[in-house]
Amino acid sequence: MAKANPPLTDVLISGAGLNGLAAALLLAEAGARVIVIDPATRARLEHPDYDWRTTAIAQGAMRILDRIGAWDSEAWASGAITDIRIIDGNGPLFLHYDGGELGEGDLGCIVPNAALRRRMFDAVMAAPNIKLRFETGLEALSLSANAAIATLSNGDAVRARLAIGADGRNSPTRKLAGIGERSFDYGQISIVCTAAHAEPHRGVAHERFLPSGPFAILPLPDTNDGAASPHRSSIVWTERADLADRLLALEKAEFDCELAARFGDHYGAVETIGPIGSFPLKLVAATAMTSQRLALVGDAARSIHPIAGQGFNLGLRDSAELARRVADRLALGLDPGAPDVLSGYTAARLSDVASLVAATDSLNRLFSNHVPPLRLMRMLGLGAVQATPPLKRLFMRHAMGLAGPARHLAGDKPV
Repeated sequence: MAKANPPLTDVLISGAGLNGLAAALLLAEAGARVIVIDPATRARLEHPDYDWRTTAIAQGAMRILDRIGAWDSEAWASGAITDIRIIDGNGPLFLHYDGGELGEGDLGCIVPNAALRRRMFDAVMAAPNIKLRFETGLEALSLSANAAIATLSNGDAVRARLAIGADGRNSPTRKLAGIGERSFDYGQISIVCTAAHAEPHRGVAHERFLPSGPFAILPLPDTNDGAASPHRSSIVWTERADLADRLLALEKAEFDCELAARFGDHYGAVETIGPIGSFPLKLVAATAMTSQRLALVGDAARSIHPIAGQGFNLGLRDSAELARRVADRLALGLDPGAPDVLSGYTAARLSDVASLVAATDSLNRLFSNHVPPLRLMRMLGLGAVQATPPLKRLFMRHAMGLAGPARHLAGDKPV
C-alpha cells in the first residue's frame, strides 16, 4: 500500500526511452533530483533486439548529448552524415547539402538506438541525483497546485514538484492527465531495415521522394563483426499501407529485389540483414503540452512523420528548453513546477514545434503523389534551392538544428 505522504522529489519522468533518459540527464545537469520509471525490465530495455532501429541525430542534438555525457563521437564517427542528396524520383534536378560549406561539423549522425540507449543508461547510472526504477509503471496521476502524485504499479507512490510524460505516442501520462489528442492517419507504413552493400557510403545520406512516400538511405557506422560486408545503411522506406503489406509478406530474396530497385546503384550489390520492421504512420499531437505540475516531451507531446528524420531532435529540444527553465528556478531556490515555468515552456516551444510539424506534414503531402503540375513544381523548387547558395545554407542550418528557435539550445560548443 502506498505511503500517505511520500517524500517529495523535484522531477518524476515516466518513460525510460531515448527521450526520457535524455530529459533525466538534462534535468540532473540543471540540479534537479530526478526519478525515472518504466514498466520494462532493464535487461529488456538494454537488449539490442528490444529496439534495433536507428535514430538520426542532427548536429545541434549531438552538441546537447555531448554536453550531458551521452555522445560517443569516436564509436559513431563512421555513421556521420557529411552530405545529403535529395531527389524527386528519377528526375534530373536534385538538392545537395554539403556539410563542409558551413564549417559547423557534420550535418548529423545515424546511431543505432540500442547503442545510444546503452550510452544514456551508463550516464544515468553515474548521475547521483537520478534514480531509475524498472518494472514500475504509472497507474494513476493526481495533479494539484502543491504537487504531482503518481501511483505506481507496485503500489508505491511518488510525489514530485514536476511530472514529465516521456512515454511515447500513446502516452499513458497524457491520458491519465486528461490531455486530449488530435491525429491524422497518413495511410502509409514505414518499413525499416538495415542494408549491407558492397561499397562504402562515405557519409552520404540519400532521400528519394517516390509517389508512395520518401525512401531514405542513411549511413550507419561500419562494423568489424566478421560480417561479409562492414558497409551498412539504415533504410526508412515509406509505402502505401496496402502495398507495404504485400512487400512485407515477400520472401527475403524477393524483398531484396524490391529494395534494390528503389536503392539504385549507389553502393553496388545490396541486401537486407537483420530484422525488417514496419510502423503505421500517423500525425498525433497533444491538445496541450502542459497541465498543472505536468509537461510532455517528445512523442508524448507530438509524433511527426519521419520524412525529415527530426522526431528525436525535436523531443530533445523540448527537454533542453524545459531543463533550462528548471535550472533557472532551482538556482534561485524556487519551484521548478510553478505555472509560469510551464507556460513559458509551452510558449518557447510553440514556434519550433509548429513549424516542424507543418513542414513534415506538407512535404509528405506534396511529394507523395503523381500529379504532373506538382511534380514540376517540386523539381523546380529543388533546383532553385540548389542554385541559391544563401537559401541552401539557411535550410542546412535548420536541418542541423542550428537555426531558428533551436539555435540557442544547441550552444556554441562544437562536438
